[in-house]
Amino acid sequence: MLDVVKPAARSVQGTAIYLGIGVSTVYKLVDLGKIPARREGRKLLILVSDADAYLESLPNYREVA
Repeated sequence: MLDVVKPAARSVQGTAIYLGIGVSTVYKLVDLGKIPARREGRKLLILVSDADAYLESLPNYREVA
């Protein structure tokens, strides 16, 4: 049996795929401070836990009206 290793952080592109939104939207959310990002050299990294926290902060479908 293989152990599955889940990444602790993702690139902007990986985060966009993970969240189901566009890359430019992820950059905008980072610029607005809604998703914290870390820098490794030239690459921005976003913790999976931070992406999850952003999702949890969004209102439920029925609450928006």
